[in-house]
Amino acid sequence: MSSYSILNFFPPIKQNTNNYNTHILKIKKTSNPLCTENNYKLHFDGCSKGNPGPSGIGAVLYNNNEEIWCDYKYIGVNCTNNEAEYQSLILGLEEAVSQNITKLSVYGDSQLVINQLNGVYKLKKDKLRPFYEKIHDLITHFEYIDFTHVYREDNKRADALSNMALNGVACHKI
Repeated sequence: MSSYSILNFFPPIKQNTNNYNTHILKIKKTSNPLCTENNYKLHFDGCSKGNPGPSGIGAVLYNNNEEIWCDYKYIGVNCTNNEAEYQSLILGLEEAVSQNITKLSVYGDSQLVINQLNGVYKLKKDKLRPFYEKIHDLITHFEYIDFTHVYREDNKRADALSNMALNGVACHKI
């Protein structure tokens, strides 16, 4: 799916990096090389009304705290919130790979997804395994990647995108 601009509906949010209450576990090579001129961040979010129920996903990429890409999709009528969270992360990671981003910090408000990817929680639901495995395949494209849990108020843009997908808000193609 192509990228979309929704700037007329919801202006980009400059990221405030001072309010994160998080822990970071690095799952790839090297010490933190993000102190370079390109500081890429991915925020993702999924939502499901009814759990399971109608679901939407959204993801946004930033470079040096400026939004460079966003997308959202309606993903169906019978998805759980966890399935939506995983699919939103896949959406964002696929775009980061397509843009040849090699160093990425990932932020999401799903403790389950973040902790499963960081190895804190075990993956117990077989229904999530294909998403988990797809993410691990995508991770191989990065020199460095980390996953950090943030609270919903620090993930507003991705949250808005996932809800826009769920509510069928129109957007303009770039």
